[in-house]
Amino acid sequence: MTDKSQLKHPYYYIYLQIIFINNILISLQRVFKCVRIHLQCYFTEEFISKIKLTTVAFKGTAEQETQLRQMLKEIMSSEHPSVMTALQKAQSIYGYLPVEVQSIIADTMGVSLEEVFGVATFYSQFTLNPQGAYAFGVCLGTA
Repeated sequence: MTDKSQLKHPYYYIYLQIIFINNILISLQRVFKCVRIHLQCYFTEEFISKIKLTTVAFKGTAEQETQLRQMLKEIMSSEHPSVMTALQKAQSIYGYLPVEVQSIIADTMGVSLEEVFGVATFYSQFTLNPQGAYAFGVCLGTA
């Protein structure tokens, strides 16, 4: 039984709502953790290469890989290492982000491949295929 003095306190019901919401959030975290573990089974390097997002074979050089690993060491030693920064610098080295490079970034930074892949495919500044020397656009408007 609750104390009547607690029932009269104006913040008592707010406190109960906060506890209720907190319990809901804890439950949601458990569900999302299960979903994330389930997705990790699917987002492997083999799976990503099978869906043919990169249309050309990867031909990175040993020099590029050395540059990438050195750059990742610098990022990891910084105060706030981020996947976004790593992808930007990796794309400046390779010109695009093949799944092999994404896998190296994921392993080095201690994040999952699907997280790196998610960032790489979400932002339009990243490309999974090498770009041509010239970019052009065609206007399909009727104006």
